[in-house]
Amino acid sequence: MRRKLKILFFGRKNDLYTKKIEKFLKKKNVILNKFYCENSEQKPSNKIINWQGDLIICFRSFYILKKKLLNAAKFGCINFHPSTPKYRGVGSSNFALLNKEKIFGVTAHLMDTKIDNGKILNVMRFKISKKDHLQRLLNKAYTKQVSQVYYLLNKLFKNHFNYNFFIKKSKKEKWSKIIYTKKDLKKLYQIPLQIKKPAFNLRIRATVLRRYYPYIKLYGKVFYLKDDH
Repeated sequence: MRRKLKILFFGRKNDLYTKKIEKFLKKKNVILNKFYCENSEQKPSNKIINWQGDLIICFRSFYILKKKLLNAAKFGCINFHPSTPKYRGVGSSNFALLNKEKIFGVTAHLMDTKIDNGKILNVMRFKISKKDHLQRLLNKAYTKQVSQVYYLLNKLFKNHFNYNFFIKKSKKEKWSKIIYTKKDLKKLYQIPLQIKKPAFNLRIRATVLRRYYPYIKLYGKVFYLKDDH
């Protein structure tokens, strides 16, 4: 009888898509440890930091894994990045909309110590509709990611985590040299006072998200701009 795999899952707290992946993993009859956070300030327990096992999976997690933890997984660490390899770092969907992309997607890759840098295993793409604002695009990406998790892990469970097939199949996929940072995203949210209407509407499309809104600064005051969808 094959032993149960020990999996460590990093996800987002109170997130529908994270819960779907957790449910999927539990059906695989594995020994599952998890850490779900809702912001970058939350830190895992010593039990998580000192974990050792077979596989680490990251999905919408704020926590950046240290080298010690990356090396603790026998079969490596897989990150599910909510973008194509063209957009590394934060705000992928924001910048895709700002750049008027017509195609977007999601990327599964092996993790190393650099941001969105490891060997690419799989990329799934989809069209961006003219009606897609930021929240709709994110929902599309997260839904596609869940499908990607199911597809990739089902295959890997069957072939004992031999990644060669996926690495060869995705060899033409390359990470961009540009990494978007929190500073870049913050700059995007501040709308300049001298902005033309088309560029203004594009900024609104690329930034409005539930509790997050673009803003203008005027005479020492900050004014948040809301849009109804």
